[in-house]
Amino acid sequence: MNPISIAVACLVTTPGLTPPPFSPQDANESNVDLQRKAEAIYKGCIQLMRFSLRGARKMTSRVHLNPLWAVAETNTLESPFWSDLPVVPQGSDLRALFADLRTMNEAVIFVTPHSPMLRPSLLVEAAEKLASGTSDVVGRSKTEKVYLWGSRNLSSSGRSEKRDDGVVTTLDQLIPASLKGDLPQIFLFERAGDLSNISNLLTTADGEWARALQEQLGPFA
Repeated sequence: MNPISIAVACLVTTPGLTPPPFSPQDANESNVDLQRKAEAIYKGCIQLMRFSLRGARKMTSRVHLNPLWAVAETNTLESPFWSDLPVVPQGSDLRALFADLRTMNEAVIFVTPHSPMLRPSLLVEAAEKLASGTSDVVGRSKTEKVYLWGSRNLSSSGRSEKRDDGVVTTLDQLIPASLKGDLPQIFLFERAGDLSNISNLLTTADGEWARALQEQLGPFA
């Protein structure tokens, strides 16, 4: 049996242009260093995502993974920073992005780069669940935020929590709270205070992932 084709779209913003969601929002003097730290950690998380995407493609023969960057800023689509993978504009509504990717793949996975714990095996687990016929795969953080969602059919999970203008721009808007996670709960950077947890994360990892974490986030522990 031929492996099914699954798009893995990493929903990203461009470092230096859009602050990550866990950056302090007030640009006062006391927050400048923390904002810079958040920016550097976000870049590290993107590098870890690169590691995960490469590793996941090597770990499974049941699915053919097509990783790509879905970039929020249209003026950086051709930036060298994103040149290692295909790039598409994230657009103003994730439902439209899903529909576009679904025309060329049998399923689509959306994932955010805000967790330093999304190792290759998690991506493979999500993809193989879809290959086995699961309609939706959801990964939620320890605070129930969605870090991954995969599906064969956009209408299968009864979404969603739209904004007042009807647009869906985040996974938490796309996925109803009633759709429970079926992947391991992992740590997610959500606010500036989470940046102090890096040293704990480094002690819980092992193998190649521990080395990748140390390389990207060790300087900030």
